[in-house]
Amino acid sequence: MGQIGEPIKGMTDFPEGERGVIVTERLFKVLAIGGEAHYGGTGKWNLPAGKRPGKWMTPIENPVPCVRGYHLCRETDLIHWLGPVIYEAEARGIIVEDDKKIVAAEARLIRRVTTWNEATARLFAADCAEAVLDLFERRDAFSPAPRRAIEAARKFARGEISPEELSAAWLAAESAARSAAESAATVRLFEYLDEAVGNRI
Repeated sequence: MGQIGEPIKGMTDFPEGERGVIVTERLFKVLAIGGEAHYGGTGKWNLPAGKRPGKWMTPIENPVPCVRGYHLCRETDLIHWLGPVIYEAEARGIIVEDDKKIVAAEARLIRRVTTWNEATARLFAADCAEAVLDLFERRDAFSPAPRRAIEAARKFARGEISPEELSAAWLAAESAARSAAESAATVRLFEYLDEAVGNRI
């Protein structure tokens, strides 16, 4: 692929009647439930049906990152774009690389990434929260509530506790956040806890 911000190959470079080659690098699209945009934008993507890929989206001329075109991410970018549903995708035609994404003139969804679901998303967020928990506990008045909320998120993801028990753990963690000194560690911890517990109840 080319340099960041540089088109890889223009549609006019292809033989007459062809729209371009399909990019072979593994690409992904993160969407809301039902195929709607999750990170801005409008419209709805054509979803795969069974083993059949979704139809190619309508071509968009002269794609520009964050302006127009079909925005996808590479495997190394995916950590920055996690959301409700992840699809493997293909792109063709003009492809422009950006820092943490690419934008294409044409794209389609191939298949849903089934290993990313509510349970695995919750477990991942719990792992992220645990990674910064020590920073919170060293800096702020110690409260066991955030650690208990992380464990509750994991138990709920495994089907071991009820939504009411998860909600109680989140409310206790929120109370700890309000009484703790504000710091970058506190903010980051409770952002992750919100993903692991709060906004998924």
